[in-house]
Amino acid sequence: MAFVKVSAIFFFLMALTLCEGWIDTEHACNRKNVHVKQVVQDSEPPGIAAADDRISGSDEIKAIRTSINLSLTRGTSHDLHDYQVATSNGSAVGPELITTLFLAIIFAGLLYSAPISFLVVVIKTVEQRRAMESSSSSSSSSNQLPAASKLLLYSYWQSSCSWRVRFALNLKGLACEYKPVNLPAGEQFSPEFKRLNPLHFVPVLVDGDMVVSDSFAILLYLEDKYPQRPLLPADPRLRALNLQAASIISSSIQPLHMLSMLKYLTEKSGPEESLSWAQSNIDKGFFALETLLKDFDSRYATGDDVYMADVFLAPQIAVGTTRFNINMSKFPTLSRLYESYKILPEFEASLPERQPDAVH
Repeated sequence: MAFVKVSAIFFFLMALTLCEGWIDTEHACNRKNVHVKQVVQDSEPPGIAAADDRISGSDEIKAIRTSINLSLTRGTSHDLHDYQVATSNGSAVGPELITTLFLAIIFAGLLYSAPISFLVVVIKTVEQRRAMESSSSSSSSSNQLPAASKLLLYSYWQSSCSWRVRFALNLKGLACEYKPVNLPAGEQFSPEFKRLNPLHFVPVLVDGDMVVSDSFAILLYLEDKYPQRPLLPADPRLRALNLQAASIISSSIQPLHMLSMLKYLTEKSGPEESLSWAQSNIDKGFFALETLLKDFDSRYATGDDVYMADVFLAPQIAVGTTRFNINMSKFPTLSRLYESYKILPEFEASLPERQPDAVH
């Protein structure tokens, strides 16, 4: 920018110099003109003029005067020639210098004004470049998987709801600190746990300053916060099927055989009635799931990848067969799916007997 301004000043000063040179030439020509005229005037002796006045009628005197004038004229011809050349050159050089001066001034003005336009263009270009870099950086950051803070999972080893979350954490590759809550001992009613979940249920996930209770809410939170290894497919139809299967288990099956429910039924009607109640509701839910998923000829519930339906199904089928003696021959689709779950390392690591608080 400084270079451009210096260049503008240079061209403007050059124009002024040319202008001064032209003015000096004009003055010189004017002085030459005056000098030559003076020489011509001074070259006529006063005596000639006086003699002319006295003897103007004499032919001889006229001839002498003519001879003298011719001699004087020859003597000043060089000065007259210089004057004519200077005058003619001055009249020709003047317009050229004016044109040069005009162009130099315009060019100098352009040099002063051009930096403004140039600066505007540069600023816009830089802003566009920064916007692109910011957009690229924003896009790159969005593509990067968020780093998990220290996750705490409050869980009970036999809780099928806690089992779902353990399975999902393993699938997503998220490590967590296991915080056992002894439900038979009533630890869920402690003031500390009550601050985490006033309903006194497990699981509870603590992620930094975020506390999420209820297994369904926890899984949806993990899906949004940690999208690596998604548990919901992109296809809307498959996504809805996964959520529907998960909802059947979380709302129509598991609550009807939870420990608090069975404890209440046992106290009111005895253990046999309690078991019959649980089996009846599990069968009802399994029939609904069998109907929903029977048309999928795939490795897992809704495809060849493990999704949220599988995360809910695997623990529920395991609990139904091991704790409530459900006859799985009535549910061929669910039986086939469970066989595929058992060989998954993520599922195996989430098994109740593998947990720190397991009682063997």
